[in-house]
Amino acid sequence: MGQQEARHLETDKREGHQHEPDDQLAASPSRRPVLLLDEPFEGLAPAVSETIFRALDRLRREVPILIVEHDLDLVLALADRVSVLDRGRITHEGPAAPLRADRELRRQVLWV
Repeated sequence: MGQQEARHLETDKREGHQHEPDDQLAASPSRRPVLLLDEPFEGLAPAVSETIFRALDRLRREVPILIVEHDLDLVLALADRVSVLDRGRITHEGPAAPLRADRELRRQVLWV
C-alpha cells in the first residue's frame, strides 16, 4: 500500500469509516492483477501440460504471471524473468533468455 493510500485509510478510520485493506488495494488504479501459480504442471499428463502451457503462453501477454515450478524447461519457455530461490533466499535474478540458451549457465545458477 502506498503512502497516499495509507493516509487515506487512516483518515477514514479517524472519521469512523471502516474499510478493509484489501478493498483499498483493489480500488487502487496503480495495481494490476497478477496470476500466481504454484507448480501448475505437477502430476499432469503431457497432453494436459501442453494445453495449460499454451493457455499460459497466450495469457502472459495480458496478465503478469508468477509461477513457482520445478519443471525448468517448461517454466523457462514461459518466463521473461527468473528469480531462483534456495532455502528461502534469492540466489539469482534476471532475464530468462540466457538460462534458456546456455546450459552451462543454467547448471551454475540452478545446480542442474
